[in-house]
Amino acid sequence: AVAVGKATSFNPKVVIMDEPTANLALKEIGKVLELTLRLKDHGISIIFITHRLEDIFTVSDRIFVLKHGHRVAVKEKAKTNKDEIVKLMFIGTDAQQD
Repeated sequence: AVAVGKATSFNPKVVIMDEPTANLALKEIGKVLELTLRLKDHGISIIFITHRLEDIFTVSDRIFVLKHGHRVAVKEKAKTNKDEIVKLMFIGTDAQQD
């Protein structure tokens, strides 16, 4: 959270967060997600990289699924669910792109 606070002092248009909730306790995860949502509310775009589906569905509008560094799918959060995202993560193909 401190690093994100420092980054926002430069008035960025985009903030990249790579596994920001890894190795955190639940309370701290909640704080990071809350901060992320506040940044979104202020018009800052967030690239949120994580393996935690709960986090993805909390903060994302659009979900990009990558496998071995290649884009598998792009899904609008409102048009997908956790089961579909897990399938894309493991199978690695999407017959129907949004």
